[in-house]
Amino acid sequence: MSIHADDEYSLKFAVESELDDVVPSDGLATLVIARYHKTRRRRIAGAVGLFVIFAGLGVPIGLTATGGGGARSAMLRISTFTLRLPQQYHVAPATAPACAAAAAAVPRPRVPADDAVAAAAPAGCILMLLTPAGTEPPGARPVTVGQYHAWLVPAGNGAALVFRDATPGQDLVIGESQLSEPQFLRLVATGLS
Repeated sequence: MSIHADDEYSLKFAVESELDDVVPSDGLATLVIARYHKTRRRRIAGAVGLFVIFAGLGVPIGLTATGGGGARSAMLRISTFTLRLPQQYHVAPATAPACAAAAAAVPRPRVPADDAVAAAAPAGCILMLLTPAGTEPPGARPVTVGQYHAWLVPAGNGAALVFRDATPGQDLVIGESQLSEPQFLRLVATGLS
């Protein structure tokens, strides 16, 4: 039979009539499914390979640990502020013995310790809390910490940063123990948002 297509419909009809008596073999479905899975496995392997290459090159991938087995950075949150800390820090109670020196660095008056958040590390403790708005703390000097202006208050083994009127009627205070002044300022400048 010769096929002469006058239009798309007649071509389709002619092909269907020619293939009307063709019956697929029993193994055709199995073959199609096997090829589909093989193609899919290759695509997944290719994606995983690219992931490994980019991770090896140091491209940030944007995956975060959601708990359990992975090492995670500690994040302290209070009001609208978040302080991201290096991986050696882990969230701890503000009343923990490791945080006593950081709590001592916080200028008075302060709120009860259960309103504070803290993170401890072998090097010391970082304590973050809100205090009633006050005046310049005694012995403080003004510093710029990232995009913020604060007062640095040295105290014994630690220091505190007081961010005046961080929220209406309250100062944000971040106290630390055991860090040098440049380390403390750099830690807060890079981690506070």
